[in-house]
Amino acid sequence: MAAAVNPAGELSIIGSTGFGEAAERLRAVTVQVITATRAGAGFGSGVLWSANGLVITNAHVASRGRVVVVFQNGSRYEAVVAGADGQHDLAALQIRGAVFSPAAVRDSATLRVGELVIAMGNPRGEIGAVTAGMVHRVGQGSLIETDVHLAPGNSGGPLADSEGRVLGVNSCIVNGLGIAIGSRAIQAFVARLVSAKN
Repeated sequence: MAAAVNPAGELSIIGSTGFGEAAERLRAVTVQVITATRAGAGFGSGVLWSANGLVITNAHVASRGRVVVVFQNGSRYEAVVAGADGQHDLAALQIRGAVFSPAAVRDSATLRVGELVIAMGNPRGEIGAVTAGMVHRVGQGSLIETDVHLAPGNSGGPLADSEGRVLGVNSCIVNGLGIAIGSRAIQAFVARLVSAKN
């Protein structure tokens, strides 16, 4: 079992069953992002953000080229890049063809140093691989630093709390620490996309 600080600041105990259930919820909303360019194929991860098929990933994962999104159950969708923010390393992909069940999202501003977090992604082509760690720092601009072990293919995948609520998307490793873009920055990015459409 492991201990975590919940949003109310209370210490709670998490059993392996609870972690497993959170991981299963995350797998259902985590996708593999495959890009095809003249230089070859690239692989990363993404998270299903809204019921209308908006997928959030990193700009460095899917900012150009032909993009395909693959769900854990094998469903594949052609995706269109709906927008990108290189400064925050965010990209939005739009897929069509169904009504989707999106991720549960938690405001990253409520995150506290010392909380346990889960990262989901597709490192080295391993679909739906999970790892866990602890929050080291919540920086300015909603950047989250953790000791979660990330590998190539994890970029763009969700960082979530112990209940499986998405706190952000993993971006890179700096000085041995995983860096994620927080959900508050992502929500602002999505709001700008919606505003631009209207």
